[in-house]
Amino acid sequence: MLRPPTLPPLAARARAAAGATAPHARLGVGVVATGLVLAGVGAATHASMIIGPFAATASLKHAAPRNPLVQPRNIVGGYLVGTLVGVAAGLVFGPTVIATIGTAALAAVLLMALGVEHPPAIAMAVVAVQAPTAHVIQIALVGAIAMVLTMAALAPALHRERWPLRPARSLADPRHGAVEPPR
Repeated sequence: MLRPPTLPPLAARARAAAGATAPHARLGVGVVATGLVLAGVGAATHASMIIGPFAATASLKHAAPRNPLVQPRNIVGGYLVGTLVGVAAGLVFGPTVIATIGTAALAAVLLMALGVEHPPAIAMAVVAVQAPTAHVIQIALVGAIAMVLTMAALAPALHRERWPLRPARSLADPRHGAVEPPR
């Protein structure tokens, strides 16, 4: 006679489920906490700090805190370079489609060349083309610093480690394991 498969005890199933959802919960808590900090900073500075690029950074830094792209140098440096490129392009060319596309490409190349790759900073360059003002630069820098400080404060509780976890390295750095395309 066939018997139904036996299931592990309820406690074992609960532990397995909790272990599988822990990274998701840490990600959600980290994004919410970062959003609340940014909202508070925005209220204090009378600036909108809840923007797409910052949400992407919050998600990346809590989903993969060891990733070189989300280390402090990459976050702050990336936002500084990306925003400056965007503001300059917006002032020179205006918020045209070609200027926006070119800005994204130039920001990506500069971020890699300078060793501060951070994909959301490319999105910030696109935002800056649309509103090329010193205020956008201020928002980018204040937001980047607030996100770095938030992650440093939350990392011991959420990830059980200090952050930054290791020095950031460029993706162009051969020690990082990046593969150069064939020529």
